[in-house]
Amino acid sequence: MLQVYFRISLMAILLVTSVAAGPGPDEKTLDLFLDGIIKRLEEKDIAGYLAFLTPDLRDSENAAVRSYFDVFEMDRLTLRMSGRGSDETGRPVVFLQAFFQNEHAVIAENWKFFMERLDGRWRIIRREPSGSVANLYKLQIPSGRYGRSSRVEIEHRDIKIVFEEAAVFFDNIPHLDTALVVLGKGHLTFQPSDDIEKHQLELMYGRPILEDTLDHVFLRCSNHFFLTRVTIRDFEDDPRVAVSETEKKSAAAVFSRNYGRSFTIESPMDQGLLSFLPQGDEAVFDFRGRKTGLMTYIYHPFSEEEISLFDRTKNRIVNMYSPRRADEERLPRMFVSFGEKFDVRHYDLDVDYNPESSSLSAKARIRIASRVEALDAVKFRLNPDLEILKVRDPAGRDLFVTQDRLRNLFYAYFIVPPERGEPFELEIEYRGRIFPIPPMSDVLSQSRVRDQVVVFRPRYETYLFTHNALWYPAPADEKYFTARMRIVVPPGYVCLSVGNPAGSNGSSSFLWETRTPVKYLAFIVGRFDKTQSRDSPVPFSVHVSSEISVPWRELAEKSSEILEFYSGLFGPFPYDSFRVVHRLWPVRGGHSPPSFIVLNEPPWIGERRYGLALNSPVDVSAREDYFLAHEIAHQWWGQAVSWATYRDQWLSEGLSQYAAVLYLRKQFGEREFGGIIKKLSRWTEKKSHRGPVILGSRLSYTDYEAFQAIVYNKASLALHMLSDILGEDLFYRCLREFFREHRHGRARTGQFIQAVEKTSGRDLQDFFQGWFFRHELPRVRFSSQVEKTENGFRTRIRVFQPHDVFVFPLWVEWRIGRISHRAMIVVDGPQVEAVWETEERPRRIRINPDGLVPGKFQKL
Repeated sequence: MLQVYFRISLMAILLVTSVAAGPGPDEKTLDLFLDGIIKRLEEKDIAGYLAFLTPDLRDSENAAVRSYFDVFEMDRLTLRMSGRGSDETGRPVVFLQAFFQNEHAVIAENWKFFMERLDGRWRIIRREPSGSVANLYKLQIPSGRYGRSSRVEIEHRDIKIVFEEAAVFFDNIPHLDTALVVLGKGHLTFQPSDDIEKHQLELMYGRPILEDTLDHVFLRCSNHFFLTRVTIRDFEDDPRVAVSETEKKSAAAVFSRNYGRSFTIESPMDQGLLSFLPQGDEAVFDFRGRKTGLMTYIYHPFSEEEISLFDRTKNRIVNMYSPRRADEERLPRMFVSFGEKFDVRHYDLDVDYNPESSSLSAKARIRIASRVEALDAVKFRLNPDLEILKVRDPAGRDLFVTQDRLRNLFYAYFIVPPERGEPFELEIEYRGRIFPIPPMSDVLSQSRVRDQVVVFRPRYETYLFTHNALWYPAPADEKYFTARMRIVVPPGYVCLSVGNPAGSNGSSSFLWETRTPVKYLAFIVGRFDKTQSRDSPVPFSVHVSSEISVPWRELAEKSSEILEFYSGLFGPFPYDSFRVVHRLWPVRGGHSPPSFIVLNEPPWIGERRYGLALNSPVDVSAREDYFLAHEIAHQWWGQAVSWATYRDQWLSEGLSQYAAVLYLRKQFGEREFGGIIKKLSRWTEKKSHRGPVILGSRLSYTDYEAFQAIVYNKASLALHMLSDILGEDLFYRCLREFFREHRHGRARTGQFIQAVEKTSGRDLQDFFQGWFFRHELPRVRFSSQVEKTENGFRTRIRVFQPHDVFVFPLWVEWRIGRISHRAMIVVDGPQVEAVWETEERPRRIRINPDGLVPGKFQKL
């Protein structure tokens, strides 16, 4: 989530490098000519530089080059060769990186020099800037401007910070205010203008408003923001009102600790930090409160969630939202994304991984297509422990790369921007030591376990690398692509990966390729035995870790049954083949990358498992089939159809939980189903107060069990309720249509609602609003009355919702003799009544017998 700190600006495109062509005619003479140009320019000998140009170019170049020193007040220039090429006539073209700077600013450009040999001598016939100019700054605090103020006010949307009698430190940029440190006794007031976010604040801090005493604030903003949102009263920089040396050191420490967190990139020359300017109302406040600790407030206009409040002390998101103005309520909001500027089409990966030394070296060839006219840079995610050795463009030129290690990002900058829509390929070489990181999505795991005391603990010798490990250059924003991977491991190990086996080169080289687009790449290495395989209807195989002494003999049969069941409900299996990897692991659960799943088996110590689950939200069934069914469901929900934002994560976890429960119902009957529903409902009632389903993974910041209980279980319950309201056949058709429409893409909650409404022809806004967008549960009062009639008995059920109104199916159960009967009432208003006739008197009337509808039911 910290990526919201860092905004990529078109003005921040830096320098690039490329591999020089091999020696050719007059190469030595041309080298000397270029050395002379670089020497004259770096020595600011403009007249000497002009002598290398054709006469008709000298006047315009004289004015252009001098403007860097005279107008922009740069005092030095560094030039670096990037590479060579030729134009359409065969004349040499030389690429140079020009890096102008002074004590507080930088201008960086790529230059093309077009050369021609005239009268036996080389001459420059044209200089052409290539790419965008980058105006960057070398910020420093404290600078020469500081003093005291009687009152400092910083106010924006939902936040206000006020300091009395404060020491104020400005940045060092002349005629421009973009950074500020304030020390003293300050007061914070923050009140979200969003009801869900107020509730989250209240859960964390006991009140829907956050107030605290501050000792400092560091502000990064635009000059416009400073002029309109910052008030500094009675500022005095008179030496008689001195700022102490201790305060200067404190200001320097605050600046140093926070500066690199926002609006900065690494210098291409010395890896120091350079800053670009925030735009408009864009701003970041870093501050420390007496009660709250270190926190950051971010305003990022035009993003999907404009306001963020992050607790850096506890490493958790407090609030993320976009407040709407009154005149915006019915208008769609605009947001921008750097990731939308290019598509990733295909990966070719050569990977060498040694689990014994944790070393990985790889070469990635990534096929990309630009979605804009001038794509100056691309952004990828990569583990910062991996060293980037080379990034080459399609012409084989080395591109310059900067890394943002805080957010696990790197940027590659083009010499010549690719044309829109034209595919091109980047080649990236990297290496380093890397360790598996537990996956955080498309996963089911116990939240807590109790360990037995044993002398010898089991060894877990499987190594799973999924998207969380950032083991390959992944798109910063999720995209679907195809891939071909060759993975080399030491002898004795087996590597399983996404896609289809495509042959091997020896016993330790494994080749995999995906014909169907996937959203990320993953592989697992271990000592596996292939125990079972089947060719149809979906070719699949079962691979068991050698650490498991007693494999699950029915694993292939169960997997086949589940695949067939889901294919009937949701549509054909979305990949060409499928594998199940059964491994030893401390806790039950698993993970589901595209086209294969990893199923965890806790070891046995004596007569019981080593990892004993406590009462966990996801342990809704004692059946072994449950974890298998949930992970296989992710092949449809989570992989083939993904979720767009954390608010839509239930589309993966909730739908997979729903599917797994359906399978258990089919296999083990209504009694098993009723018990599972009661567990889902019990956990929902226990944890629903933590927030609505659409808070997704944010719920885990304060309560991981709440995340599982709400995103997995409550969402699953809501889907079962919706199935009852619409009817199973119609609801399954809604799911198939939704899957068909969004396959190989990221879907949103609103798109799911739209798809179900379109297919069913029903208005379901009230249903989804209650169950997905609110944390409250129904509070229901009901009455039942049985009357004697001429032909038998009339039962009348009245249902009241005196508070919030929810839409839900209410099952009523009664007995006549030894036989149980059921009927359903659709409750869709504050008061609903249902009547039915029976020949005999109904006995033991029960409302909501399985607890399908969580909440409070009180009989009148």
